[in-house]
Amino acid sequence: MDLQTGRSDSLTGGPGDGGFAPEISPDGRTLAFARRTPDSTVSRNGRRFGPRAALWVRDLESGAERRVMDPIEADNPEDVRFSVRALPGYAWARDGRSIVLSQGGRLRRLEVSTGRVGTIPFTAHVHRTISQMPHTPFRISDDPFEARMLRWPTGSPDGGRVVFHAVGKVWVMDLPDGAPRRLTPESFAPFELSPAWSADGRSIVFASWDERARGDLWTAASRGGTPHKITSETGEYLNPEWSPDGKRIVAARGSGATAHGRTWPENRWYDLLSLPAAGGPATTSRGRIRTR
Repeated sequence: MDLQTGRSDSLTGGPGDGGFAPEISPDGRTLAFARRTPDSTVSRNGRRFGPRAALWVRDLESGAERRVMDPIEADNPEDVRFSVRALPGYAWARDGRSIVLSQGGRLRRLEVSTGRVGTIPFTAHVHRTISQMPHTPFRISDDPFEARMLRWPTGSPDGGRVVFHAVGKVWVMDLPDGAPRRLTPESFAPFELSPAWSADGRSIVFASWDERARGDLWTAASRGGTPHKITSETGEYLNPEWSPDGKRIVAARGSGATAHGRTWPENRWYDLLSLPAAGGPATTSRGRIRTR
């Protein structure tokens, strides 16, 4: 960028990412930068991951570029909001002939002209006091216990029962002091959440979640029994509700953050959808609930 005119010119290009983590040599003639190689991987502790990053240099007068070290340390350009740098810090030597950088848990010196990489030996005196960690032993048993966190507690239309979520399952209890019982059979494995009563109190709709199979909407008799899946496509379903006539279900569906390795709170919006209570294709409303 020209600081007087504000004009910006793109210097790096070519295969892979254009470049990141630039460092200019002391004489101002050479630019070092990192670039990813398309469809490349690196092996670490018996596992392969990628893409692999390499260190390049560019002659700022001629525009010639060449790769001088491949691979270098793993980069982090996607998460620059939460890190100090997209690449571990590196620096030119004062004479501009070599670059010092960290790689593989060692300090390395790269000779720019030849590409030769050497390890810089060093020793450090470290004094550390290690104390015993506070630890309270406890035993997890299979005995009955009192659930201390109930979610989505909802009274039945006649006021005689309550449905709620606890320890990953949906439970129904007669009021005022009945024993909680699972809505679904023991063989039903997915995580259960956000139950809601039908207007006549005979059925309950709820959402499910599984890390691999993802989520669906289900209905079950309020007295318990095998649930019936009503969604034809998996997704991040939440907070279903019945229509007054009991013919349709309205629910929210996340934008798919979990399909990209992220978590539910990172969904940017939730669509509102409606589908038949007996099951079938869903229709999506034009409006969306934005989460941020």
